[in-house]
Amino acid sequence: MWRTRKRYNAGETEGRPQRGGAKRVCALTLTMIVLSGCAGTMVPMPGAFPQQYSDLNIALGWDCSRAGRAVTVKGVAMSPELLNLTNVQFTLYGMSAQGVQVSQAQGAPQSYVVTDSTPFTVTLQPTGGEIRYDLAFTYTIGEGGGRKGGFDTSPQNGLKTNACPGLK
Repeated sequence: MWRTRKRYNAGETEGRPQRGGAKRVCALTLTMIVLSGCAGTMVPMPGAFPQQYSDLNIALGWDCSRAGRAVTVKGVAMSPELLNLTNVQFTLYGMSAQGVQVSQAQGAPQSYVVTDSTPFTVTLQPTGGEIRYDLAFTYTIGEGGGRKGGFDTSPQNGLKTNACPGLK
């Protein structure tokens, strides 16, 4: 017995295999992945945060929150002069009413070299005696990132007292 191929009339699609459907689905999926990846890379500038610190070499912006007992500082660091900042470290100190450190936690940016706006997070588990939180930071101006006449490779330090106003 010979099988004959069914002929379709113009506009008739029922039972007819669709051509190019898989290609369209792949193209649409790939486009969505690329667009979602681009949207995920948007990092805010320090000025977009309620708490800020800035000097000649570094600009910081952050927000403080409490989840259960934990205090979390989420923010961004960048160099206003587009210097290569390396070894950037953050320490969040919980301070008592007497000005004594009763807790601390450390964090670092998501990238070793900070030039553009780079996210960081520090999460502290308070001990119960904290009345304020101070944010300290250190960084080094990396090779090739200095100003005319050379660069200073010694660690630079900064401190923002009462970095989380309103949190106790």
